[in-house]
Amino acid sequence: YLAQIPPSGYLGMEEMLHVANQHDIPLYLFHIPSNCLGLTKQCLDLIDAAREKGQKVVGEFYPYQYAGTYVDADYLKPGYQDRLGIEAKDVIVTSTGEPLTDEKFDELRTSNPRMDLLMYTMKEEYIMEAFRRPGTVVGSDAMPYIFKDGMTGDWDKPFGAGNGHARGAGTHARILRMARENDDISLMDAIAKMTIGPASFIEDYAPQMRIRGRLREGAAADITIFNPKTVTDNATAKIGENSLPSTGIPYVIVNGVVVVDDSKVQRVNAGVAIRN
Repeated sequence: YLAQIPPSGYLGMEEMLHVANQHDIPLYLFHIPSNCLGLTKQCLDLIDAAREKGQKVVGEFYPYQYAGTYVDADYLKPGYQDRLGIEAKDVIVTSTGEPLTDEKFDELRTSNPRMDLLMYTMKEEYIMEAFRRPGTVVGSDAMPYIFKDGMTGDWDKPFGAGNGHARGAGTHARILRMARENDDISLMDAIAKMTIGPASFIEDYAPQMRIRGRLREGAAADITIFNPKTVTDNATAKIGENSLPSTGIPYVIVNGVVVVDDSKVQRVNAGVAIRN
């Protein structure tokens, strides 16, 4: 049986589910399509089976076919082609958009093992399998963008100047657009996967989340106002477009403070730290 299972995240997921169950620990499983690849459905089935038995577990996904990584990641060690089903040209240098070759990859293992990369491993069908599955939640896994003068941006940096994964700028608008374009995914389900789903999972351990992720009197005033007919992501994998802002979201309120006003970003710090 085990010999028939490709070296994806399936076996690791089985192990983590068992450990969490034995010790009665809630389990948040990140990046199901990214980790499970062609076994995404089977991994989601594992999670559903555990939930049916009363285990507190949730699976997360992000809606892009490529992942952020670095040269010396364990799963990119020599032989990664067979493990992941990709070639060197499917791995991109984050800062330049340059596809790798086998020779360049070998050189970077020695010269720059921590260089940031983007790798194309996922198929759209894996992502949609997770999106359509009841109970999954959305994660952006946003990471810092790389600018010409360093990794940390500031208020004066123009949109699009930062290089990195488009999920840092477009994840949530992309989810709303995908719901609009797929008749079998309801808008409310898509919203729930980004709001009440993750909030309710951690609210027992981070009580501040009990007043987040839902619209009601007494809740935190974190509100996104969008046009379901036009909301869309504009960030892409192309250099210069990685960090473009989404459109169709004219107003955003964070902690009672308007941070997007008539589609214009107000450069203010309004958020609060969430602590357990």
